[in-house]
Order: sequence, then C-alpha cells, then structure tokens
Amino acid sequence: MAPLALVHGNPETTAVWDHLAPSLEVAGRDPVRLSPPGFGAAVPPDFQATPAGYRDWLVGELERFGEPASSVSRRDSTLGSGESGRRWRATWPLVRS
Repeated sequence: MAPLALVHGNPETTAVWDHLAPSLEVAGRDPVRLSPPGFGAAVPPDFQATPAGYRDWLVGELERFGEPASSVSRRDSTLGSGESGRRWRATWPLVRS
C-alpha cells in the first residue's frame, strides 16, 4: 500500500490529524504527519518561505518515501490544495492523490 502523507496548512499543526490518524491506522494505513517549516517544524537556514519554497519542501519530504505516495492536505493548505496543488500533483510522478 502506498505511503500516506498528512499535510496540514497555515497556521495549523499536526494536531489537526489527531482524530483522523487513528482511524487510518485501524484501516491498515501508516500515516506520516508532515509539518512545514515554521508550522511545527524548524526552519532550515536556507529555506525560502514562499509558495515555491513550501512546494519544494513538500516534494523533498515525499521523495523520502522512495515510491509514489498518497497525500492528504487540509483544504486551506497552500501546499496541497487549491489550483496550484492540483496542478503539481497531476504532473509529479511520486504523488498518487
């Protein structure tokens, strides 16, 4: 089964997944909660806090799986939802959904 990444938006933390993650685990999934730099995770010295910078961060995190991953993002997440998120998910080979 494909890895499952849970990505929260701004100004949230991984706590937004507290109610969903246990149900996913019972269903046999092993969700990984990702925290963007500055929103629950340290900001690397060279990080650019721009839409492109966050996109590149997310791509790097998903590449760590080493195989296509499913992603779930909050509707207000600039990382995975909206038109820009749909556009990169449709063209990037390591994202299943």
